[in-house]
Amino acid sequence: MCGGTSCTLVSVDPSTGNTQSLATFTAGASLEYVDGISFDPTGNFIVVVGRTGFYPTDTPFMFLLNRNGTLVRQLPADRFPDGAAFHTNPFYFVVNNNDGSVTRFDFPGDDLRAPPVQSVVASGGFRGDLTAVGGDGCYYVTQAEPATPLV
Repeated sequence: MCGGTSCTLVSVDPSTGNTQSLATFTAGASLEYVDGISFDPTGNFIVVVGRTGFYPTDTPFMFLLNRNGTLVRQLPADRFPDGAAFHTNPFYFVVNNNDGSVTRFDFPGDDLRAPPVQSVVASGGFRGDLTAVGGDGCYYVTQAEPATPLV
């Protein structure tokens, strides 16, 4: 929920509808345009991805937060991440990027506090956007369609 000069990360219990504020971020917290939020499988960490500023001076970010919203570390964001998800067995984190690529982050010892090894696992697509993990466990990404000339 955003309003005024702050945004609040809210947890909603799907069975009761009860809400709980997990963290509140101020306008100066570098979380201007959040494009993806994902909890790790334990529920103890949250990765928040997005960008600050406007084109052409916008800057991508990926922040690892603990469950109460405290910054644990900033993850490398050399592309513009838009959707995010965790995979288990093997454990890794993956993001859909605005440049038409998908990036994987492997954490030594499955420790999110350790510096990750980054690799591009897909490229050559179009502007990536939202993502979801389906009931089948597959990672679904959206990609803009290429422009086609009018004939």
